[in-house]
Amino acid sequence: MPARLTVFYSDGPARHFYLDQNRDYVIGRGTDCDLQLDDRRLSRRHAALRCRPGGYTLEDLGSKNGIRIGGRRVRSFELGETEWISLGGLVTSFDIVSASLRLAEERRAAERWESSVELRRRLDPADGVERVLENLLESVLTLSAADRGYVLLNRADGDLQVLGRRGQREPSLSARDFDGSSGAVALASGELRPVVTCDASEDVLLAHRPSVATGEIRALVCLPLAVDDKVIGAIYADSRTPGKVFSQLDIELLEALADHAALVIGVSSLRKDITGLAELLPAGFQPGAPEHAELAALLRERLPGRSRRSAVTLHDADDDQHAAARPDDGSGLH
Repeated sequence: MPARLTVFYSDGPARHFYLDQNRDYVIGRGTDCDLQLDDRRLSRRHAALRCRPGGYTLEDLGSKNGIRIGGRRVRSFELGETEWISLGGLVTSFDIVSASLRLAEERRAAERWESSVELRRRLDPADGVERVLENLLESVLTLSAADRGYVLLNRADGDLQVLGRRGQREPSLSARDFDGSSGAVALASGELRPVVTCDASEDVLLAHRPSVATGEIRALVCLPLAVDDKVIGAIYADSRTPGKVFSQLDIELLEALADHAALVIGVSSLRKDITGLAELLPAGFQPGAPEHAELAALLRERLPGRSRRSAVTLHDADDDQHAAARPDDGSGLH
C-alpha cells in the first residue's frame, strides 16, 4: 500500500514524502536517516516507519520527546489509513494513497507549474509599473491562495513602501498602511530568502510580534524582490484561516514569480527613468558634445547598460521556466 507522510513545520512550508511500500524508513534529525527532518525537537534517530503485509507500523527508537498519536504517547503503533502524529511536537500526518490519487496530484502539480508560467508572462514591463503591480498582486493571491497580498518597493531613503494591497474580498488595487508581519519582511529582505510559516503563533522569530498576535495571522509567506543581490522590494501574503498551509510547491512557484517580477519591475522603472530623462534633454542632444557632457554623465550613471541585459535575462528566464515545469512537489522523495 503506497503511503504519504506530510510534515507541517511551524517555520517552513509543509513537505510531502511519498513512501515506498517495499521498504522501511528511519525518521530523525540525523544525516543518516531515510527521512531527515530539520526540527530540534526530534532525536537524531527518532522513529522507524515499517511496512508489513498488514500495513504500516510506527516505532519509537528511544527518542527523548517521544511519539504521540491521538494525544497518547506510544512506543509502537499500527497506523490506520489516516493518522495525525506528533513526533516530539512536530506535527505530521500519515495517509494511505492510491496510485491514481498520487497520479492526480502529480498532474495537478504540473498544471500549477504551467499556470505559474502563464502568470509570469503577464508581467510585461511595457505595461508600466502600475499595471505590473496589479498583475503581480493577482498572481501572488492566485498561487498562494492566501487571504491578502502586498507588494512593497524600496523608496529613495531605503525604507520599504506599500505600493499595493489586495485581498480576496478586495478586487481593486489599493495602497494602504502595511498591517502584516513587518518581522517577516525584515527577515526576507535582510537575509535574501523566503520566510514562511504555517503556524505563526508557534514561530520562534515571529510569534512575539504585535502584528502576528493582534492581527491573528495564522500562516504567512514573504519573499524578497532582488536583482543581483540588491533588494528592491518584497512580496507578502498571509491568512487568518485556521489550517492554512503553504506547501513546498507553493514556495517554489512564488520564488519563480518573485525572481521574474524583480526583473520586470526593474525594467519597468528603467523605462520610466528613460522617459523622464528624455523629457529633460535639449533639442539636438549629442552625448559627445562638450556642452552636453554633464547630461551624458547623468545618463551613464542612471542607465549603466541594464536595459539590454535585463531584456535578455527575462527572455532566458522564461525559457528556463518552461523547462522547469514539473510534477515534483519538491520533497525529494517519491
